[in-house]
Amino acid sequence: MKEISLYEAYSLLQQCPVVMLEGRPVEPSLMGYEDEDSNEFMCLSWEEEWDDELLTVEVVFVEGDNQIVELDGCVLSLVNADGEQEELTLLKEFYAESQE
Repeated sequence: MKEISLYEAYSLLQQCPVVMLEGRPVEPSLMGYEDEDSNEFMCLSWEEEWDDELLTVEVVFVEGDNQIVELDGCVLSLVNADGEQEELTLLKEFYAESQE
């Protein structure tokens, strides 16, 4: 495990169209890195059924709580806006050139 800056973590997130959170694939919505503690830089949202009702779940991340980020292989550990630790598995697409 190593520690990286939020700027480096944000760069990795920009390369990943999907991350895994608690076994669920989620498309990260990146709002921009501004080097400002109160800036919301990412939101993860998905729909979930609860008591026969469809709910939208959102997990927001702000820069101030994530100045130093732990990276273990392809797993980023970030703190959400509620102060809870979240482990995001980075998933990246790889493109192979066709041999035609």
